[in-house]
Amino acid sequence: MNMLEPSDVVDREAESRRFQELLAEEASQRVLAISDDSGWGKSELLHKLRHICEYHGIPVALVKLDELAYPDEISVAEEVAMQLGQTGIRLESFEKLNKYRGFQDVAAFIDAYRSMSGEINVEGASVSGGQVAALIVNAEQVHSIGMPDWTPDAAKQARLLCLDAFASDLFRPGRSRPVVILLDAFQKADQDFRRWFFHGLMRKHMLGDGIGSHRCVVVLAGEKLEQMLRAQFPDYDSHFECISALSSWQLAHTKRMLEVHEIHGLRPHQIRNIHKDIVARVTSLTGALAIADAYKRWTVRR
Repeated sequence: MNMLEPSDVVDREAESRRFQELLAEEASQRVLAISDDSGWGKSELLHKLRHICEYHGIPVALVKLDELAYPDEISVAEEVAMQLGQTGIRLESFEKLNKYRGFQDVAAFIDAYRSMSGEINVEGASVSGGQVAALIVNAEQVHSIGMPDWTPDAAKQARLLCLDAFASDLFRPGRSRPVVILLDAFQKADQDFRRWFFHGLMRKHMLGDGIGSHRCVVVLAGEKLEQMLRAQFPDYDSHFECISALSSWQLAHTKRMLEVHEIHGLRPHQIRNIHKDIVARVTSLTGALAIADAYKRWTVRR
């Protein structure tokens, strides 16, 4: 089966071009923020961006935070690792550490981490307002000492080490080729996730001095996203390309949207009325599809 051209999927050409400029490093930003109200096609746009990546052979992961049972840091990292693995990008260090973390296997976790860093320092590490009550485990002496218990504090530290491994694994292939992460429904993320994402991932690895050392691109979509990001990043304009409202919607886009959703047989004046309401933002794209479906059923009954 031939793969569709990206332009055949669905509208949003202006936004897609801005995304491809980030991929081509024609813009200084590496993060695209899509901020608009519910029902205005953010998720559909992310699907198109994923298709663009797949068409060009670019590793991509699309995570919908509102569809994860527990949209926390580890769940998102696991989903990204799984999807990138299907493209040939393996986050091996993260996957190995996270497996042993899940089993609460102290010896295996330490042994796995030893091969990555040589030494694990879990004494005095800050974890959510407390400190890890454990010892420094020297990798060369790990078999000659007793293993610490898998305490709640040690579990928190193991979680942080897994997330550090995730970031390192993610940005390693990004040094030589684009790697794209798409996060939908970002407003569903809780404070803990946002804290890790903004500071543990974005500031530490994605932005700032390290931006020239990788080709990773992140796209965030959500409601009131621009306000959220500006509150977190005083240097917002330097790092983020923002689409504050999905734009450039033409009558041809309305027709294409109806075709994609297999709504056929509408009369020209019905399509024009739907398009007029979309442009005036009287109805969202989701609402427009519902109206179109009602038109279709009414036409069939007649």
